[in-house]
Amino acid sequence: MVAGVLALAVGGPIAYFLVKRAVRRHLARGRALPLLSGGGPPSPVEVLRLSSEAITELSTDPASAVVCDWREAPEDVIHIVNGFVPPYLHLSSIAAGDGLAMRARSGSMLISAAQLSVSSEQGGVLAVIGAINALLAPSHELRLFRCSQVGDSFSFLLASSEAWANAHAQSPRKLAQHFAPVSLAGVV
Repeated sequence: MVAGVLALAVGGPIAYFLVKRAVRRHLARGRALPLLSGGGPPSPVEVLRLSSEAITELSTDPASAVVCDWREAPEDVIHIVNGFVPPYLHLSSIAAGDGLAMRARSGSMLISAAQLSVSSEQGGVLAVIGAINALLAPSHELRLFRCSQVGDSFSFLLASSEAWANAHAQSPRKLAQHFAPVSLAGVV
């Protein structure tokens, strides 16, 4: 019941279905249900308490994860990320010739046309996410759900740098198994 109310408050009927299914599977395995943080995406520590199957399901939930199609336009990626970052970190895009310039309070970043037009499935979106990470640093970071590397969409979890450090301190191997840092060079 509590999970259902939380899902409806956070993400609507689709999130309700995904959370309900993940909770059912988690409880069926005899595991205690972790309490998710209220009013936003879960923390990395909360995610790592879940089973691998529940993490995979969570990665497709647009109320909990930044989900971008690999063909997404850079401006659309910025718009999707802005739905998760605190208002004081909101990003704006500026046309810059063939490339893209992004601006945040912390500074600006230029992504070249070559970085945006990489023909691989990972090219443009990961270049934009890497640039966003450079602008959000040192306070926040987006990390790639590794399970999303096999489909047409990429999923990222936004959390504070402190939350990522806490997750690393508690479970470095599981963190590396489920999340990958993203830089301007791509997935690390």
